[in-house]
Amino acid sequence: MNIKIVTPLGVEYSERNCTYILIHDEINGSFGMLNNHLPLISTVKIGYVAVTKENKDTDYIALSSAVVRNLDDNVSVTCESIAFGKTKDEAMIAFHNLLEIRRQENRERNIELALAENTLKKEIKKTGAGHL
Repeated sequence: MNIKIVTPLGVEYSERNCTYILIHDEINGSFGMLNNHLPLISTVKIGYVAVTKENKDTDYIALSSAVVRNLDDNVSVTCESIAFGKTKDEAMIAFHNLLEIRRQENRERNIELALAENTLKKEIKKTGAGHL
């Protein structure tokens, strides 16, 4: 089985000849896939993918807003963002930390936008624009 995980940044994970892939959603639970699995399409709101390789090593990738598709042993995952870890817990912690950083960045951006909007309103008012 092959897997490819794609985010808006492009292909962020790709592995060939996987022996087992586990998809876990925090809300809906888990399902696994072995070679010759039936075709499927599923979604993951927030969860992780565990990819077991031929050498028995397992990669853990936490993700959000994902669509998972399996067709002819080619698993594609399209998602919003991902984080990696050596264990599922480590991947989920890294992912939640990433989300918190993004929330803080959004808060700061919103403050900057509000300040710029206020400045613009003051400058427009000074010019008397909009009054006849």
